[in-house]
Amino acid sequence: MAHDGTGYDSTPEAPDEGGDDHRDQRRRAFRQKKRRRRAWLSQAERDGRIPAGRGLEHSRRVYPRPAPVRRTTLTGQGLTRTRISRLFRPLTKGVVVAVEQEDMPEEFRVTPEDCDGFHADIITRARAHWLLNMLTVIGYWAALAYHGVPYWCDGAPVVLLTSGSPRGEARSWLARLTPTVPVFRRFRSGTPTVCPDPEFPRMKVVTAPVAAAQCLKSLLRGTFGWTVPGNVPGLTVREVRAVQLLDAVYQCTYLTAAAVREGARRLVDREVLDRLLALADTGAQSPRETLLRLYVRDALPPGFHWTSQVTVRLDPDGRPWKHLIADLACEELKIALFYDGSYHRAEERRSIDFSQVQQLRALGWEAVRVDAALMRDVAEMMEQVTASIARARDGGSGS
Repeated sequence: MAHDGTGYDSTPEAPDEGGDDHRDQRRRAFRQKKRRRRAWLSQAERDGRIPAGRGLEHSRRVYPRPAPVRRTTLTGQGLTRTRISRLFRPLTKGVVVAVEQEDMPEEFRVTPEDCDGFHADIITRARAHWLLNMLTVIGYWAALAYHGVPYWCDGAPVVLLTSGSPRGEARSWLARLTPTVPVFRRFRSGTPTVCPDPEFPRMKVVTAPVAAAQCLKSLLRGTFGWTVPGNVPGLTVREVRAVQLLDAVYQCTYLTAAAVREGARRLVDREVLDRLLALADTGAQSPRETLLRLYVRDALPPGFHWTSQVTVRLDPDGRPWKHLIADLACEELKIALFYDGSYHRAEERRSIDFSQVQQLRALGWEAVRVDAALMRDVAEMMEQVTASIARARDGGSGS
């Protein structure tokens, strides 16, 4: 999606056709864009809009602006119905949000495709429903979004926990038929809550361990899910999604396995949870990196193992800042795997990555770069990984 304002243009990079001057100009633009992004994120952090977590900033969610408001509040401020209709759009009965949205870096935007039939991101929807139900507690996928998870949540219904009777359809494909209506489920007495939203400081949200367990429960029951390319040997699609969720929770929060187990009591079977936690990893910085690890987890010979986020020094005898971080690596065999996500697609970033990988191979490492297209062809991806392992065992890079 291309943004037409100043600041964060996501239009794809054009080919480099202007020689050294053009290349230098593009590099300066690349650096300026990074500085603007960093300044925007620093302000968002100061405003309390980015939940704390282990992961890099691109792996966490930023609370959106502007916030919803009740229509009666606007009329009380003197706005006419015509003006409200022009400047705001409806979210649910009696609650609207400004049409003009905040300009933010591309990777933090929630697109209509992310929302999968709902009319706004899940935090905006949760805020709107809470304004009409202030005695409820935010649970499930909206709560997980509040704890920083940027993936999947926006395609789920808002679940409000209440002392009253459950009502509403929690199965996401049916909930989308009534996208302006929340789901109500019973609040279990004693469930711990927090108040993370600086825009609505009285809003209660279940804690991160409870939110993670509630979402695991919905994944394992099949009431919510997302597309997983190919088949991961030895795992069902629901189990793969559950491991992706656990990896994301590890990145976006500071939760430990013990905290997840505590939150999952009476929600997720203990044996099932233990198996999923054994497959999870605190180092996966995107759901596709999780998938890559699950696909190749048994590809190495006996006695060897994969490690996430391995730093390889490209100048072992000199400059320590010249290094490369492999998403997955076997240091004993000197094999490095990389998942190239959207961050790696910009032309300047792509040229840096290519140069670094060439330096890595010159040091005797095998390197396999995987992107979304290759991951859709699981057989080809595994063939490349297997070939790199064979070359490594034979004594070095043949690339």
